[in-house]
Amino acid sequence: MVTPFSLSGPFQKPLSVTEAALLYLREGWEILPILSPAYEYFYFGRKRGRTPFYGSFEHPLRNEQTIRSWFTNHPQAGVGIKTGPGSGIFVLDIDRPDCDLPAFLDIPSLPPTRTVHSSTGRKHLYFQYPREGVIHTVSGWQGIGCVLGIEHAYALAPPTLHSRGHSYMWEDFSVPVAPAPPALLALIQGLEPRYKQFTIGANPRKYVKGVLNTYIRNVIALAGK
Repeated sequence: MVTPFSLSGPFQKPLSVTEAALLYLREGWEILPILSPAYEYFYFGRKRGRTPFYGSFEHPLRNEQTIRSWFTNHPQAGVGIKTGPGSGIFVLDIDRPDCDLPAFLDIPSLPPTRTVHSSTGRKHLYFQYPREGVIHTVSGWQGIGCVLGIEHAYALAPPTLHSRGHSYMWEDFSVPVAPAPPALLALIQGLEPRYKQFTIGANPRKYVKGVLNTYIRNVIALAGK
Protein backbone atom coordinates (compact mmCIF):
# COMPACT_ATOMS: atom_id res chain seq x y z
CA MET A 1 0.00 0.00 0.00
CA VAL A 2 1.33 3.42 -1.01
CA THR A 3 1.23 5.90 1.85
CA PRO A 4 0.35 9.52 1.02
CA PHE A 5 2.75 12.18 2.22
CA SER A 6 -0.19 14.21 3.55
CA LEU A 7 -3.68 12.94 4.34
CA SER A 8 -5.27 16.06 2.86
CA GLY A 9 -4.31 19.25 1.05
CA PRO A 10 -2.03 19.67 -1.99
CA PHE A 11 0.76 17.36 -0.75
CA GLN A 12 -1.04 14.02 -0.85
CA LYS A 13 1.24 12.52 -3.51
CA PRO A 14 3.81 10.12 -1.97
CA LEU A 15 7.30 11.62 -1.72
CA SER A 16 10.67 9.94 -1.46
CA VAL A 17 12.77 10.61 1.61
CA THR A 18 15.04 12.86 -0.47
CA GLU A 19 12.08 14.87 -1.79
CA ALA A 20 10.65 15.22 1.71
CA ALA A 21 14.00 16.26 3.21
CA LEU A 22 14.42 18.96 0.55
CA LEU A 23 10.89 20.19 1.23
CA TYR A 24 11.73 20.46 4.94
CA LEU A 25 14.96 22.27 4.09
CA ARG A 26 12.93 24.92 2.26
CA GLU A 27 10.96 25.36 5.49
CA GLY A 28 14.23 26.32 7.17
CA TRP A 29 14.40 23.12 9.21
CA GLU A 30 17.56 21.23 10.15
CA ILE A 31 17.54 17.68 8.79
CA LEU A 32 18.67 14.47 10.48
CA PRO A 33 19.07 11.13 8.65
CA ILE A 34 17.47 8.39 10.74
CA LEU A 35 18.49 4.74 11.07
CA SER A 36 15.14 3.31 10.03
CA PRO A 37 13.98 -0.23 10.92
CA ALA A 38 15.22 -1.35 7.49
CA TYR A 39 18.82 -1.02 8.64
CA GLU A 40 18.53 -3.25 11.69
CA TYR A 41 21.05 -0.98 13.42
CA PHE A 42 20.32 0.87 16.64
CA TYR A 43 22.06 2.81 19.38
CA PHE A 44 22.67 0.93 22.60
CA GLY A 45 19.69 1.47 24.87
CA ARG A 46 17.63 3.25 22.21
CA LYS A 47 14.54 2.08 20.39
CA ARG A 48 14.98 0.55 16.96
CA GLY A 49 14.20 2.82 14.04
CA ARG A 50 14.26 6.10 15.98
CA THR A 51 17.95 7.00 16.16
CA PRO A 52 19.88 9.52 14.02
CA PHE A 53 22.89 8.27 12.10
CA TYR A 54 26.09 8.42 14.13
CA GLY A 55 27.23 12.03 14.54
CA SER A 56 24.36 13.58 12.58
CA PHE A 57 22.59 15.07 15.61
CA GLU A 58 25.58 17.32 16.30
CA HIS A 59 25.91 18.12 12.58
CA PRO A 60 22.44 18.26 10.99
CA LEU A 61 22.08 18.57 7.22
CA ARG A 62 21.59 22.18 6.16
CA ASN A 63 22.08 22.32 2.37
CA GLU A 64 20.63 20.65 -0.72
CA GLN A 65 23.86 19.04 -1.92
CA THR A 66 24.51 17.29 1.39
CA ILE A 67 20.91 16.11 1.66
CA ARG A 68 20.91 14.67 -1.86
CA SER A 69 24.20 12.91 -1.19
CA TRP A 70 23.07 11.48 2.16
CA PHE A 71 19.74 10.08 1.03
CA THR A 72 21.02 8.90 -2.36
CA ASN A 73 23.65 6.83 -0.56
CA HIS A 74 21.18 5.72 2.13
CA PRO A 75 17.81 5.35 0.35
CA GLN A 76 16.30 3.34 3.22
CA ALA A 77 17.11 5.97 5.84
CA GLY A 78 14.33 7.86 7.52
CA VAL A 79 14.21 11.63 7.92
CA GLY A 80 14.10 13.53 11.18
CA ILE A 81 13.80 17.22 12.00
CA LYS A 82 15.97 18.72 14.72
CA THR A 83 13.76 20.85 16.93
CA GLY A 84 14.72 24.00 18.77
CA PRO A 85 15.93 27.48 17.77
CA GLY A 86 17.91 26.20 14.76
CA SER A 87 14.75 25.02 13.02
CA GLY A 88 12.47 27.54 14.70
CA ILE A 89 10.02 24.89 15.90
CA PHE A 90 9.18 22.69 18.84
CA VAL A 91 7.02 19.60 18.74
CA LEU A 92 4.32 18.55 21.17
CA ASP A 93 3.91 14.76 21.20
CA ILE A 94 0.35 13.79 22.10
CA ASP A 95 0.69 10.13 22.94
CA ARG A 96 -2.92 9.33 23.88
CA PRO A 97 -6.16 10.17 22.07
CA ASP A 98 -7.80 11.05 25.40
CA CYS A 99 -5.27 13.79 26.15
CA ASP A 100 -7.43 16.87 26.76
CA LEU A 101 -4.75 19.53 26.78
CA PRO A 102 -7.07 22.51 26.10
CA ALA A 103 -9.13 21.67 29.18
CA PHE A 104 -5.99 21.45 31.29
CA LEU A 105 -4.82 24.83 29.96
CA ASP A 106 -8.31 26.31 30.37
CA ILE A 107 -8.47 27.41 26.73
CA PRO A 108 -11.19 26.62 24.14
CA SER A 109 -8.88 24.70 21.80
CA LEU A 110 -5.38 24.51 20.38
CA PRO A 111 -4.84 26.52 17.19
CA PRO A 112 -4.76 24.69 13.84
CA THR A 113 -1.13 23.82 13.15
CA ARG A 114 0.97 21.42 11.12
CA THR A 115 0.44 17.93 12.52
CA VAL A 116 1.95 14.47 11.98
CA HIS A 117 0.16 11.18 12.56
CA SER A 118 2.59 8.60 13.93
CA SER A 119 0.66 5.66 15.35
CA THR A 120 -2.86 4.90 16.52
CA GLY A 121 -4.15 7.98 18.29
CA ARG A 122 -0.72 9.58 18.48
CA LYS A 123 0.08 12.98 16.97
CA HIS A 124 3.00 15.39 16.74
CA LEU A 125 1.90 19.03 16.82
CA TYR A 126 4.37 21.55 15.41
CA PHE A 127 4.58 25.04 16.93
CA GLN A 128 6.80 28.05 16.34
CA TYR A 129 9.74 28.24 18.71
CA PRO A 130 9.26 31.29 20.96
CA ARG A 131 11.44 34.36 20.47
CA GLU A 132 12.05 34.62 24.19
CA GLY A 133 12.75 31.93 26.73
CA VAL A 134 13.98 28.37 26.43
CA ILE A 135 11.98 25.19 26.01
CA HIS A 136 13.49 22.02 27.40
CA THR A 137 12.76 18.41 26.58
CA VAL A 138 10.29 16.95 29.05
CA SER A 139 9.67 13.22 28.78
CA GLY A 140 6.50 11.74 30.21
CA TRP A 141 4.20 14.61 31.14
CA GLN A 142 2.43 12.68 33.88
CA GLY A 143 -1.33 12.82 34.19
CA ILE A 144 -2.09 14.54 30.90
CA GLY A 145 -0.99 11.96 28.35
CA CYS A 146 1.39 14.30 26.57
CA VAL A 147 5.10 13.99 25.95
CA LEU A 148 7.14 17.02 24.97
CA GLY A 149 10.03 16.55 22.57
CA ILE A 150 11.57 19.95 22.19
CA GLU A 151 15.01 21.55 22.50
CA HIS A 152 18.03 19.29 22.02
CA ALA A 153 15.62 16.75 20.58
CA TYR A 154 14.20 15.78 17.23
CA ALA A 155 10.99 14.55 15.62
CA LEU A 156 10.63 11.75 13.10
CA ALA A 157 8.95 13.09 9.98
CA PRO A 158 7.07 11.64 6.98
CA PRO A 159 7.71 9.45 5.06
CA THR A 160 9.91 7.78 7.71
CA LEU A 161 8.94 4.19 8.43
CA HIS A 162 7.62 3.61 11.95
CA SER A 163 8.97 0.64 13.89
CA ARG A 164 5.46 -0.86 13.71
CA GLY A 165 5.70 -1.00 9.93
CA HIS A 166 3.68 2.02 8.78
CA SER A 167 4.89 5.43 7.63
CA TYR A 168 4.45 8.74 9.39
CA MET A 169 1.99 11.05 7.57
CA TRP A 170 1.15 14.73 7.71
CA GLU A 171 -2.45 15.62 8.41
CA ASP A 172 -2.20 18.56 5.99
CA PHE A 173 1.29 19.83 5.24
CA SER A 174 -0.09 23.06 3.75
CA VAL A 175 -1.32 24.20 7.18
CA PRO A 176 1.15 26.77 8.59
CA VAL A 177 3.08 26.13 11.79
CA ALA A 178 1.19 28.14 14.40
CA PRO A 179 2.50 30.13 17.36
CA ALA A 180 1.91 28.26 20.60
CA PRO A 181 -0.88 29.61 22.81
CA PRO A 182 0.51 31.74 25.66
CA ALA A 183 -0.99 29.33 28.22
CA LEU A 184 0.90 26.42 26.65
CA LEU A 185 4.18 28.35 26.53
CA ALA A 186 3.80 29.46 30.13
CA LEU A 187 3.25 25.89 31.22
CA ILE A 188 6.08 24.18 29.32
CA GLN A 189 8.62 26.94 29.95
CA GLY A 190 7.97 26.48 33.65
CA LEU A 191 8.67 22.75 33.58
CA GLU A 192 12.01 21.35 34.62
CA PRO A 193 13.91 19.32 32.00
CA ARG A 194 13.24 15.65 32.50
CA TYR A 195 15.13 12.97 30.60
CA LYS A 196 15.37 9.23 30.95
CA GLN A 197 18.46 8.75 33.05
CA PHE A 198 21.01 6.36 31.58
CA THR A 199 23.32 4.44 33.87
CA ILE A 200 25.94 1.79 33.22
CA GLY A 201 24.48 -0.49 35.88
CA ALA A 202 26.10 -3.46 37.56
CA ASN A 203 27.74 -4.91 34.44
CA PRO A 204 30.20 -2.38 32.94
CA ARG A 205 31.72 -5.02 30.65
CA LYS A 206 28.33 -5.59 29.01
CA TYR A 207 27.90 -1.81 28.67
CA VAL A 208 31.30 -1.34 26.97
CA LYS A 209 30.59 -4.25 24.62
CA GLY A 210 27.25 -2.72 23.69
CA VAL A 211 28.79 0.69 22.99
CA LEU A 212 31.50 -0.85 20.79
CA ASN A 213 28.97 -2.92 18.86
CA THR A 214 26.84 0.16 18.36
CA TYR A 215 29.81 2.13 17.04
CA ILE A 216 30.64 -0.63 14.56
CA ARG A 217 27.03 -0.82 13.37
CA ASN A 218 26.91 2.92 12.78
CA VAL A 219 30.21 2.96 10.89
CA ILE A 220 28.82 0.25 8.61
CA ALA A 221 25.59 2.21 8.17
CA LEU A 222 27.50 5.38 7.32
CA ALA A 223 29.35 3.43 4.63
CA GLY A 224 26.01 2.49 3.10
CA LYS A 225 26.31 -1.23 3.81
